[in-house]
Amino acid sequence: MNVKLAMQTLSESVSKSLIFLSQVPDKKIQNKFLQCIPTAQFCQNFNDMTDMLNCKNEFSKQEFNCPLNDSNYLRLKMYAENFEQYITKLTDKKGTAILKTQRKTDFLGIIVCLRNIFPLFEKLKSLGLTYLLTYKLSQDYLETFFSAIRNRNGFNNNPNALQFQTSYKRLLVKHELREFQNGNCLSDNIAILHVSSRKENYKYPIGNPDMLQGTIEFDHDYISTCFTLSKCVEEIVLYISGFISHKLMFIVNCAICKEQLLGESMSLLSKLKNRGPFITPSKDVSSICKVSERIIRQYSHTLLSIKILKQS
Repeated sequence: MNVKLAMQTLSESVSKSLIFLSQVPDKKIQNKFLQCIPTAQFCQNFNDMTDMLNCKNEFSKQEFNCPLNDSNYLRLKMYAENFEQYITKLTDKKGTAILKTQRKTDFLGIIVCLRNIFPLFEKLKSLGLTYLLTYKLSQDYLETFFSAIRNRNGFNNNPNALQFQTSYKRLLVKHELREFQNGNCLSDNIAILHVSSRKENYKYPIGNPDMLQGTIEFDHDYISTCFTLSKCVEEIVLYISGFISHKLMFIVNCAICKEQLLGESMSLLSKLKNRGPFITPSKDVSSICKVSERIIRQYSHTLLSIKILKQS
């Protein structure tokens, strides 16, 4: 199982994106995502459940990703009961309850974890603890350590005593933990095994010179589509404009110039992604970003050929 892909899929960002596509002022896109609201709710619920079981910071003030203590005990317990009821109502294509199918293991595991954190906190509270960080109950530390042991032996799942001893000694002398795409857990900053500082750079060119050779026939005019922004792209550009205005507010010192960066109307995507004070960009900033997006789309191949834009 690719945990990184699963965490990115069952996330709040995916949920908000699906809701945005179902409400974007474009009939073609709306028709494709009319029935995506249950999927968005599924991603949001599992994102909240994961946050509740993955709290690392005792000072976190998020709604779900926060330490379990006396002040939020009843609130989180109510959320956990609602999540459990949501899982029990899930069905497959045939209408069979998901907890009665062969794929019930993961869902039962989440229910068991949600049920056990509350009596565990009550037990630890009697011993003098005032809060519970649920991430400390995770087995990621052991799994990342076992992954490093297997890596030393060519990913051997059954090393003998001598191989394990040799691998363990090498890890003590020089420990370097790499993250593997098909691992059962994600690596984290651990005191014994450190995450590798080396990053893999994947190149996704926005212009392909091979596509410019010869004549290619399409069903519709892609050139006009490239130079004109759709309603969906415009909403995304407006959201990026708000981020640009937010960054410029810390750089610009002139009070009059700062007022020119702010607007009044907020885009649809900005409303969905807003988690607090969000700076609404002015019409001038939005227009500049739209023009920049058109120019980048129009001259993408030229910009890459002269290495103005860095491929990432």
